[in-house]
Amino acid sequence: MRQLQLSDFKLGANPSTAYFERATFEAAREWLREAATGMKGAIGVKGAKKLGDGRLRVIVFGLPLVGKTRLVLEALQCEAPVFQLLVWPHRAVAPPPWTLERFRGQRVALLLDDLHEFANPTEAALVLAAAEKLQSVCERLIVVATCRAGTDHDAVERDFAVLLQRLTPLVVEPMERESAESAAFVNRMKEAQVELHLESFDGTPGSALLDLDRRTLQLRDDAFPRDAQAILKALALLRGATVYVYPERRVRRVAVAVFQQATAPSAWADALSYLVRHGWVRLERADAAGESGLAVPADAYLDRCVGALYPLPGRQLAADYPALHAALSAPPADADADALFLLAEALRKDPLGNKAAQGELALACVKAGLAVLDSAREPEQWAIGQGTLGNAYTDRIRGERAENLETAIAAHKQALTVYTRAAFPIQWAMTHNNLGNAYANRIRGERAQAPGGGGRAEEAGTA
Repeated sequence: MRQLQLSDFKLGANPSTAYFERATFEAAREWLREAATGMKGAIGVKGAKKLGDGRLRVIVFGLPLVGKTRLVLEALQCEAPVFQLLVWPHRAVAPPPWTLERFRGQRVALLLDDLHEFANPTEAALVLAAAEKLQSVCERLIVVATCRAGTDHDAVERDFAVLLQRLTPLVVEPMERESAESAAFVNRMKEAQVELHLESFDGTPGSALLDLDRRTLQLRDDAFPRDAQAILKALALLRGATVYVYPERRVRRVAVAVFQQATAPSAWADALSYLVRHGWVRLERADAAGESGLAVPADAYLDRCVGALYPLPGRQLAADYPALHAALSAPPADADADALFLLAEALRKDPLGNKAAQGELALACVKAGLAVLDSAREPEQWAIGQGTLGNAYTDRIRGERAENLETAIAAHKQALTVYTRAAFPIQWAMTHNNLGNAYANRIRGERAQAPGGGGRAEEAGTA
């Protein structure tokens, strides 16, 4: 988890640049002012009331590049500059909730940027547990989140319903291109000597700042190395499968197996160097094996630039999920369990395609991941796999329905051998919910023993 001081946080190359003068921004400031002070009403104004609504504060919805993250950070700097800013990471490095004890008595702002990227059962449980822990130890806690509109919003509503009940939703809309607001934005950027690319401007600030049209043309050019192109396609495919952490070995095996590029070590090194040199990716700290993680500076590089090239028109990204499964599970390296479990969840929730075939591929992903895990050495990861296996069998279309549900029940019970109520209360509760769903649909056994009927409900609640 990244820990920053809000007063020192730099927004881009020119920290003096602020481009929000909008009603949404003022609303966010008002909500955050109340959260920071604990008072409803203007600071220092007689008649301000003590806040007691239990809200953690704001979630901002909007299209990519509309400036959601920028808005919440600028609002926080205005209203809570002395708060510690915690930026939530993906589960590969997420701290267990009990380590958050070090923030006892402090004022903390928890930033959940792109909350939709954590919309899977495992990461959602970690986020909810951390928010609960921080609220119990901090002098004051503010939670700010951003989320894309559309299907990503739906995913967040599914996995973060409890959190959303305590966040005030704000929606940021693009600017009208010929409006006074748009002209004011352009003028502020020019006064701050920020380079703009107005030919790309579609009403979202990011479109004018990132020069996406030029990058898309660059990517299509014959001079763009095909090995480098394959790395970007691999990143786009992983991201589409809700895998958001990119260690070199993960990306390389996808680039090689799915796109048949960067097969030689020297080709990989040259292609990666090219992407870093031209600003397509950044390299994060190397691991013990000397390999770095890849970070994409802007999601739009994958969504818009690579998206103009891959997948081909009329073809869905999910058409390459079978090849992705093969790449992540193929020898000689061990199967990439973490990525396979995420791919299984993406397949299970994908509204397009053949649901029966997707269900079978999801099962294959989970089984390949579990095959390389040891419950004693990696209990939490193993429990994630068991829970994912249980969900996949609950939803399975092929096979005997009764047998599928029995297997789902057994898998969730295996997960509960790790997810005890004391050690993992959020995961424990979510697993019991999934177990209850399996029992509710159960065909074998007494109907009276299903959840709500006595025997089995009691068993599910005390496993």
